[in-house]
Amino acid sequence: MEERKKRAFQWLKVYACLLLVFAAVLAWGPSEVKAAAKLSAKKLMLSEGKTAVLSVTGTKAAVKWSSSNKKVATVSRKGVVRAVKDGKAIITAKAGTRTFRCTVTVKTTRWEKLLNKYKSYASVGQLVFVRYTGGSSAVVELYKKVSGKWKLVLSCSGEVGQEGIGTASEYRAVTPKGVYNLTSGFGIADNPGTKMKYVKVNEYLYWCGDENYYNQLIDIRECPHYCEGEHLIDYPQCYEYGMFFDYNKKNVYGKGSAFFLHVKGNSGYTMGCVAVSRRNMIKILKTCRKGAKICIYPY
Repeated sequence: MEERKKRAFQWLKVYACLLLVFAAVLAWGPSEVKAAAKLSAKKLMLSEGKTAVLSVTGTKAAVKWSSSNKKVATVSRKGVVRAVKDGKAIITAKAGTRTFRCTVTVKTTRWEKLLNKYKSYASVGQLVFVRYTGGSSAVVELYKKVSGKWKLVLSCSGEVGQEGIGTASEYRAVTPKGVYNLTSGFGIADNPGTKMKYVKVNEYLYWCGDENYYNQLIDIRECPHYCEGEHLIDYPQCYEYGMFFDYNKKNVYGKGSAFFLHVKGNSGYTMGCVAVSRRNMIKILKTCRKGAKICIYPY
């Protein structure tokens, strides 16, 4: 009799434990299912033209997507978000009775805007970015258009004017900020293989700083006068290889002259030009074609 009581008591303990476990499952299950359903991101930062994929997990309900501002960002039926232009938009996902939201901020950098702008220009196949980082330092990047898309083919350190970048003039060591055409290669050394026009420097060539021929390349034999501009052959290191760009193409006297992309000297800065290593200058010359541009801005 005692043995049967003992066994009955043990079974009661087992049943009690099972009931507790079952009750815990019932209490835990619904809240867990509710908590598991979620959106993959609550915030997104994109630049113009870029995409990201959102998804709702933890539910089998069909998801309906919408955007609060399709001019800023759109969303497909599969949750693919595409940035259209700078601004903010709320992407909403409705799954059954639940609603999820993601804030999308579209902010395109100046450099991305330049790449987007010139992507459709058939005449522009190369872009040289001069990203000014402070002092007389910059990061110089070379992009080449390949099958209609920009490809970064070079990134290196560079030097700019002793006084940085900004509004240039004849009287300041400032590199001009803006976008300019790379018009020609030049150098004291022979053409290293550029497909652009290449000017072989000789003793008669000056970049003139005088009012009559201001900011122009002249041959002193054709424009005889005492020239106070740069006698290019006097700078064998810097002007071994270089490229002219068309800052102050209207030749406004005093606005600044003789701004080039060239080989670095030994000072750690320039008087307003942009300088890179000899090896990188040669690579830029070999890559660039007519229509290439140089873009100079803060990083």
